[in-house]
Amino acid sequence: MAHFLLEIAINKFCNNANLDLSDLDGQRINLKVSKTPFETNFIFLNNRVHVLATDGSSLDAEIIIEPKVVKSLFNKTPAKELLKKDEIKITGNVKSAQLLLEVIEQVDFDVEEIMANIFGDMPSQAMIKAGNLLKENIDFENLSFEKLKQDFARFVVSPTKDSSANS
Repeated sequence: MAHFLLEIAINKFCNNANLDLSDLDGQRINLKVSKTPFETNFIFLNNRVHVLATDGSSLDAEIIIEPKVVKSLFNKTPAKELLKKDEIKITGNVKSAQLLLEVIEQVDFDVEEIMANIFGDMPSQAMIKAGNLLKENIDFENLSFEKLKQDFARFVVSPTKDSSANS
């Protein structure tokens, strides 16, 4: 689901901004958040971005970030600043990876609108509220995927700030 939402948001942004992705055409870039199962491929074809699960195919570049960097990117910390601090690791075609990071940091993800178009208003609002509570309560330093899943499920069922105290 995250791949699908990411693809829609990036392509919508690129279309609205008339962004030219031709420099990335044919590139396959992997983005991995270490210590989590989140890993995805960005494939650029015909001025569009396709976001897929990883499949072991050859890559032009790989970007590896720590979970705490995700929070920095949510807080709009420029990718160049994170690269200078070595908080983002890039292997392979550095120029292509940096171009992808520039695109991602410019995208304003209206996840609620995208999810409402897929699931309807009420389910998307519940999921967004749970996601926001989860984001506020995530310990990015000690991220555990199992805890993340449990917390998200708990926030969807009982979306209150107090629900983190029940852990």
